[in-house]
Amino acid sequence: MLMDEYFFKTTKNVISALEDDRVPFANYLLTFILAIILRYVVESFSQQAFNSFDQDDTALILAFLHTTLSYVVIAAQIILLLYCATRGSLLKIAKVVLPAFIFLLATPSLDLLITNGVGHDLTYFLPPMDMTSVLKNYFTYCSYYDGATPGVRMEVFVFLAGLFYYLRVKNKSIVKSLLYTGSAYTLIFIWSCSPLLIKLVLDGLGFYYDYSSLLMLDYFALLSLFLGAWLLFLIEKNMLLSLLRRIAVNYLVCSTALLAGVFWSFRSNSSALTTQLFPHSDVICATLFSLISLLFAAAFIAISKDSKNFNQAPWIGFAALTIAGLYAALAGAKPFIVILFVVGCDFIRYMPPLRLGRLQFLLVLSANSKILALAFLGHLFIKNQMLFQKDFFFIFLCILFFSSLVPYCTFFSSRVKEGVLNG
Repeated sequence: MLMDEYFFKTTKNVISALEDDRVPFANYLLTFILAIILRYVVESFSQQAFNSFDQDDTALILAFLHTTLSYVVIAAQIILLLYCATRGSLLKIAKVVLPAFIFLLATPSLDLLITNGVGHDLTYFLPPMDMTSVLKNYFTYCSYYDGATPGVRMEVFVFLAGLFYYLRVKNKSIVKSLLYTGSAYTLIFIWSCSPLLIKLVLDGLGFYYDYSSLLMLDYFALLSLFLGAWLLFLIEKNMLLSLLRRIAVNYLVCSTALLAGVFWSFRSNSSALTTQLFPHSDVICATLFSLISLLFAAAFIAISKDSKNFNQAPWIGFAALTIAGLYAALAGAKPFIVILFVVGCDFIRYMPPLRLGRLQFLLVLSANSKILALAFLGHLFIKNQMLFQKDFFFIFLCILFFSSLVPYCTFFSSRVKEGVLNG
């Protein structure tokens, strides 16, 4: 009883210190990211099979990004779980959860200490593990799986104990605290089964499963998008809905151009659509991540154009641009360059110092150029070869010329109706 009271008071003091409003939230985010980096480096030396730094640069970057996003996903899940449990401030919950990830250092440190520097191989639950083995490990705290090392079991235990006392400090009953702690354990366990879930989905859709850091990065990138949107909706519902309304037309035009390019390439091939699509899951991934990137790119332009209506607009705008770049990079080098071209067309059209959109011809030129570029990008996903025929270039010039006349024709028509040009 005395021990329970001691942990309760200690947890309460720690929570009060972490929720301090005087500490910038950026410090919590930086602490979280640095904790992941520290864990990744130390874990590299606690693995028996190989050291992460023995990989080539590309493999190392993919593995690091996949690891980082995986912890972003579990952090977002825990924050949302605690919000459902307490209905407290999401910001204050995040201020407690994010620094708690410093306990990530416990796993590699304990594994090295227990094995006298030899270490353990820490892995996900990997195929071909069957459901019986998964359930047995779930109910026995992963006692039958070597990939769940003593260090990780101790780390998770400490984390769950901290979560239990957090809920007790927030005046939740013992029963509710235990239920939510069990839910957190379930989320962590499901997170560790990610490769099994991916294989289940890919097998169901008829795609080939092959474990890789890139596959895991794609998976956690999609989960991060969903969880991030959920958190943003809870924090700034009105701002999010307003932003979606502002970008709707621009995003619809861009996404339609991209999908039109994909469809154009499919139609130009004599093979059936399913025959072209299903052997190449990379086409679906590239298209999906490009569409996500275009969404954030449109958000960046909208925020930049109307910064007065968005709090901390420069920070939010460049965050949207960064996320757009990350998802474009996941789609590939070609989408990354083309989507930056699209952002460039919109930025120089609307934003100082140039604001080329004030000149009607350049306004139309930039708009049509980005649509053309996105259509060609969709074409590249299938053909992987850029063909720019002279006939097509002539058609583009005609479209450009006539579309540039539309505003002037509209203006002339309105003036006629007003009687200004009736002699």
